[in-house]
Amino acid sequence: MIPELSPQRLELALARVLLMRRFDERVVRLREERAFNGHYHVYFGQEATGIAACLAAASDDYLFTTHRNHGHLLARGVDPKRLMAEILGKATGTNGGIGGTFHCSDPALGFLHTSAVVGSVVPIAVGAAYACKREGAGRVTLAIFGEGALQEGAFHEGLILAALYRPPVVFLVENNDAESVAGERVGPYTYLKTAPVKDFGDYARIHNLPVELVDGGDFFAVYRAAGEALARARRGEGPTFVEARTYRWPGQFGSWPKLVIGPAQVAYAWDESRLPQEHRRWWRERDPVVRLTRELLSAGVVTRERALDLEAHATHQVDEAERFAKESPFPEPEAALEHVFV
Repeated sequence: MIPELSPQRLELALARVLLMRRFDERVVRLREERAFNGHYHVYFGQEATGIAACLAAASDDYLFTTHRNHGHLLARGVDPKRLMAEILGKATGTNGGIGGTFHCSDPALGFLHTSAVVGSVVPIAVGAAYACKREGAGRVTLAIFGEGALQEGAFHEGLILAALYRPPVVFLVENNDAESVAGERVGPYTYLKTAPVKDFGDYARIHNLPVELVDGGDFFAVYRAAGEALARARRGEGPTFVEARTYRWPGQFGSWPKLVIGPAQVAYAWDESRLPQEHRRWWRERDPVVRLTRELLSAGVVTRERALDLEAHATHQVDEAERFAKESPFPEPEAALEHVFV
């Protein structure tokens, strides 16, 4: 059994969820101000999955993720100042300003690699897990990716290797329906159904891997599923495939997110009169920030006053991160040749 989280850990979960949301809200604004170039992705609507999985992982476990990575890194405890500096391409960033928004990582916290190449982290994570198995120290690898990765050959290659060698790896799929709805119109884009199966768990079942399906907006359900999968791997019982069902949030316009629903407010959890009419269902039923706040209030873990304090602190952290990033220098031109193999 996975032990229950202490009130302190639950409060930490809410604090980091608020930081994750405030951070990406600020990223949207900074891109609109042209503080950095190129397209980007944000983690709105999936925070409950990321924080639960990262809290379930041990401090010495390895983690890998994809282009929607800001939330995962913050959930793991990455300094928001260094993360924002990386997104703005500054020398003080987690990767010296060279990785940018899609390739932030922090090996000191076990986050070895993130990549914008869809599905590419899966076989790499399996390789790291195989190294963990050979090392024999009980370390586990957690690979987080979206359901779009399931249409890539790299995913199937990694799954086959995992089934053959049974390393301690957990595959966590964040399914936000991007590949599940045929002909969905979002802004100027039409998303075509590319998945040949309705149940993504079938990909793992044909390799005799255990499959868990959870509500990605339910922090406690994800924590239990991820914790049990990590414990199974740690006992030497091999890989697990976990699918967390999340939602595409209303501002997801392809590669150019917009904050059409406005900023999150913890007060939505107890005062529905504040809910914007146009997106009332989202805030009431689907938003992980409001949902986790409501659940912790009901359980007596936090008070309304404490929730507001945590929200204010998250805003302050992001203000400081923006200031630090904007005041930091860009890398020297010579840095472009660092870490390059020729």
